[in-house]
Amino acid sequence: MSKQSQKTAQTKKNIAETFIFLCKTTDIKNITVKQVIEKAGYNRAIFYRYFEDINSLLNYIEDDLIESTKILFVNNSLFTNFNKNLSNIFIEIEKEYGDYVSILSGENGDPHFISKFKNVIKSNIYTSLNKRQFEDSKFDISIEIMLSSIISAYSYWKSENINISAELLFSYINNLLNNGIFNDFKTNDTAIKN
Repeated sequence: MSKQSQKTAQTKKNIAETFIFLCKTTDIKNITVKQVIEKAGYNRAIFYRYFEDINSLLNYIEDDLIESTKILFVNNSLFTNFNKNLSNIFIEIEKEYGDYVSILSGENGDPHFISKFKNVIKSNIYTSLNKRQFEDSKFDISIEIMLSSIISAYSYWKSENINISAELLFSYINNLLNNGIFNDFKTNDTAIKN
């Protein structure tokens, strides 16, 4: 990567990180280019060199996250150990893009983001397992339930600031997926009675 390409990538990243930072306290719809550039320390010309407006910045952030998710699937074969490697992918997403996912999937985020995010993960699962969508309706439903559960639990964990590590969260999710949620209810019910 040339020095100019590195500088461009770093500038875009700085602007994106500033936007996400502002999203923590301000609804996405209310964030202006002026706020972003003032906080990031750039001028309007720099912003408009890379982005048309706030929506194009938001699209850039989402596309970057989606592309990074695809790369994580390439680097973590689901074929060998599905649950462990899927959990590792989500843990890596949390490490690199936790604030992004939290903002984009939150109540002030992009309502279409979760659907896009889930679809890219679903597509990569089918590819990794050498399956075609709609080939087996039970498998399709299982994948939908699993991903909806994982993403919903992850979003809840982020939005409520639950004080457990990502590793522990995904270990718990794996346990629920492997052993069934009703077994967890039985275990907790027994623990409560004792």
